[in-house]
Amino acid sequence: MATIFDLSLLREFSLVFVWVLIFVLVYGILEVTNIFKNRGLHALIAIAITILLGTTSGVTTVVTGLIPWFVITGFFVVFFLVLSNFIGVPTKEVLQRFGGEGAVWWLFVPLTVGLMIALVAGGQFARSQAPIDSETGEPVTTPGKVVLDIITDPKVLALMIILGISAVTVVLMAGTHKITS
Repeated sequence: MATIFDLSLLREFSLVFVWVLIFVLVYGILEVTNIFKNRGLHALIAIAITILLGTTSGVTTVVTGLIPWFVITGFFVVFFLVLSNFIGVPTKEVLQRFGGEGAVWWLFVPLTVGLMIALVAGGQFARSQAPIDSETGEPVTTPGKVVLDIITDPKVLALMIILGISAVTVVLMAGTHKITS
């Protein structure tokens, strides 16, 4: 059955996405900090770090686990900005209200949660093989594995997206915000 969240074909391109994400993040950080004051040198360093980290299997596994969190966080940021423009609130006002020190938490918290899940699921803290019960021969499931399986189930993720969109819609519709033109 084809569903909107069935993205199994994208798994074939996961290594490309990992390389692109690492390059964009490193290049973006170098451009923002402007350490070397040379865009070409920033790109060269970003390519070198991308090759170094992209060929390491542990880093690739963790970044592959983080990519959905980056996409979902970016989706909600763009959706929130488009929705605020749709109801008549200018983007500048939204950025002023949610900008500054508070804006970091809107991005930092979901990405930190995603990092912890990626580290536990396939990164540094993952076991190579689940322990097997000697009596039944079945793999022993830990509570953390069960919770992780529930959270990463496509139906649960779809429900989270729908509930998030609904919550933002209700808050914006019920708010007492003055619309200025």
